[in-house]
Amino acid sequence: MKRLPFNACDYRCEHCLATADCAVFQKLQEPSLQDFIGSNNGNDSAAVLREIRESFRETEARIKQKARELGIDLDGISGGSSAEEIRETCMRTMNDPLYKRSYDFTMQTHEFLQAAERVVDGDAKDYFDDIAWHHTVVVAKVCRTVGWNSHEEGAVDAKNSGAVAVKSLTICIMAFDYLASRHPEISEECERLSAAAKQIKEEIRERIGPRRAA
Repeated sequence: MKRLPFNACDYRCEHCLATADCAVFQKLQEPSLQDFIGSNNGNDSAAVLREIRESFRETEARIKQKARELGIDLDGISGGSSAEEIRETCMRTMNDPLYKRSYDFTMQTHEFLQAAERVVDGDAKDYFDDIAWHHTVVVAKVCRTVGWNSHEEGAVDAKNSGAVAVKSLTICIMAFDYLASRHPEISEECERLSAAAKQIKEEIRERIGPRRAA
């Protein structure tokens, strides 16, 4: 398998072309937890929680083992930032104009979805669902794009996160444009949000480089 996707992932496995090479996806396909939950019919919540907890512990153990094999000091990494540094990074991120625009876009899109849900039907519902999924990815990935430090590992993560945000924005733009053409009653708001998405997309590309965020 190729490298784990981590922040190059938009979490929508059913629409992804890289699942055959994704270790995370392959792990999720293991039937144990899913079958266990199904067999309990949701009646034994404590047992389900124990199974989930065990799954997390197994994942943690595998990560630590792989880190040891690669000579990575996880303790050193986790302790590399003080509480004050974390607060400063958080404030810097929230005050970043790109993050603010992305946050506003996500919140405005959320309001749009609530209002448009009763209007959209038929084939257009798939485009509505695309927006519902990807508008939340945008602000999360932009947060990582602007919040990482400039060291090599952080820069790679920032570029990966920015590329995912651009992908999600592109899908939102196409969906907004489709809905605008099919539903005149919401076309004005679709066009406004599509334009906002295009602006954010271009700003991300300027921030991390067009070739990496295409």
